[in-house]
Amino acid sequence: MLVIWNILFDNHVRPGHSTVLSLLRPRIPASAPVLTPRHQNLPPSGITKPANISIFGRSDASPPTIRRHGHSNECTPVKKTVAQIITRMVPGGAGNIVRDLLTCGAAGLEMTLMCGLEDLPPYLERDLPDIELVTVPNLVRAISPARDWRCYRDLCKIITNRRFDVVHTHTSKAGILGRLAAHRAGCRHIIHTPHGSVHLPQSNIPGIPNISILKRLLLFAEYWAGRRTTCIVSLSNAEREHFIKQRLGAASNTHVIYNGIDLQRFSPQPRDDTKATRLRYGMDDDGVLVASAGRLTAEKGHHLAVEAMAKIADREVCRKFALVIAGDGPERNALETAIRNSGLEQRVMLTGFVDDMPGLLAAADLFVLPSHYEGFGLAAVEAMAAGLPVIASRVGGIPEIITDGVDGFLFERGNVGELAQHLSLLAADRIRRQDIGQKAAVRAQAFSVTTMCEAYYALYDGQ
Repeated sequence: MLVIWNILFDNHVRPGHSTVLSLLRPRIPASAPVLTPRHQNLPPSGITKPANISIFGRSDASPPTIRRHGHSNECTPVKKTVAQIITRMVPGGAGNIVRDLLTCGAAGLEMTLMCGLEDLPPYLERDLPDIELVTVPNLVRAISPARDWRCYRDLCKIITNRRFDVVHTHTSKAGILGRLAAHRAGCRHIIHTPHGSVHLPQSNIPGIPNISILKRLLLFAEYWAGRRTTCIVSLSNAEREHFIKQRLGAASNTHVIYNGIDLQRFSPQPRDDTKATRLRYGMDDDGVLVASAGRLTAEKGHHLAVEAMAKIADREVCRKFALVIAGDGPERNALETAIRNSGLEQRVMLTGFVDDMPGLLAAADLFVLPSHYEGFGLAAVEAMAAGLPVIASRVGGIPEIITDGVDGFLFERGNVGELAQHLSLLAADRIRRQDIGQKAAVRAQAFSVTTMCEAYYALYDGQ
């Protein structure tokens, strides 16, 4: 409905142009308020709001503080203003990349983060103390025509008032609504990073029904938003080719920027420094500790790792062999049942979310990423930076990260037998584990968070 509205009543007409159809558009008053970084609105009931978060678009929230632009004798450099818009600021690939873009410290940029309230992490104030955060309650993951329309209007008002130089949207829902709103508000530099796509093969994005007609409507919405986008950033060359083939972007304005990590934070640690962590998971120096990480959702394929463990548990080389899965999510109960049914209660552990992921990776001997679908595979890069050999499914951008048999191993999506074979091979050969791990650490140097942020900031400058 939102896209149809834009087709009929927007159709490239900018704010301030007079047309009969403009009377039917959502009104954006010239005196609409500007959100300040530290306004003191009371949050809706049940929501704890950090001091630097504004809540916008809710009838039960206090109106935003109005910041008047007046004359000042103080001369300060004019910074380019950038809005980062994401549906949910949750731990994981997209959320981590947005956080890095906000905190990497680009000179000359003034950043604002806009996101929904769903799963809003309590540590945002700690991680982003100097960033203005604007929460938009109507920005939700699930398809909801009424709330999506209200969200579009809310974003129009915010972007119109703030007159951002750049609007950078992330993920599907925020990407569609944010780009259409930015275009409607007259923003001339609109960037979108999908962080994967529901239209890619084997993708199964939670909140997006796997129904053909709905996916076709979403594809059309993505196409329509793409016509209002300055450039699209894909996470891999394979993803870029898919976007161009689907006409979601043109070859001239669809770029590839690999995700990056803090390499120093994930650098290898001496084994003596990890003994306590290994003992916590019941593993001494002679055992093999396998790590895996990610939200416990169906597309992450953690059940494949459990099945592979069951296949090799009785082999001599795997007697001192354990799997630790870091993360939480809706598939946890199903995984616990699978672990019990396989008799692996003492060999497979679900830790929930882990604060010290670098510490867990440093204590592990190898890493498994058995996903059915990945946009990029950031967890694989983190493990490689820690000096671990990675066994991963051949999906998404992972083949562009790992060279099979050189700095890791790839297996066909869903092939438990192939995964078990690689696990057994590396469990029996410590020297090969170390050799591949060293090559993996070298390969990971290509995926620096600094390199990633500089590439994005160059796009913000129109380069």
